[in-house]
Amino acid sequence: MNIRAEGSEEAEVVGKLYRGAAADILERGAEWSKISSGTVVGYVSNAYCVFDGEAEAMANALRSWAWPLYAMGQGCTGGLPFLAGFLAVTAAAFGLVYWFLSVTFMHSAFLRRSVKKRRKVNFGRLEARSAVQALHRREMKRFLGCPAYLTNLGFGLVMI
Repeated sequence: MNIRAEGSEEAEVVGKLYRGAAADILERGAEWSKISSGTVVGYVSNAYCVFDGEAEAMANALRSWAWPLYAMGQGCTGGLPFLAGFLAVTAAAFGLVYWFLSVTFMHSAFLRRSVKKRRKVNFGRLEARSAVQALHRREMKRFLGCPAYLTNLGFGLVMI
């Protein structure tokens, strides 16, 4: 959002205020408010601003449904308890994902040995012009016939 020298669309732009940024309100008008942000003092349109109760409601919503992000922000600005809380939530989430991946991957890796009937995939005649192409085709054969490869692909896509 542009910070202007005067309260009008035609006034000179003296600075910018980015989404989510805060500023001190010096004077609040009907359509334009005079603000101070860093070293810049100027006017912004009220149509793009959030004031009083609405700002408080937005802050409370952020604290409730996105607490880890709120805690990370507070921790980065010096709130050590918030930083510790953020790290604890992150470590717990990482631990759950690690446990889930290790259990499901080991299950699918050993499942291959216990299956008596294995589905064969027919690629027809596989000719390769280079070693890389031959390796790629061999891996494609393994990929479509092995649940461990399919599990790896699925979790890889989820992680991306």
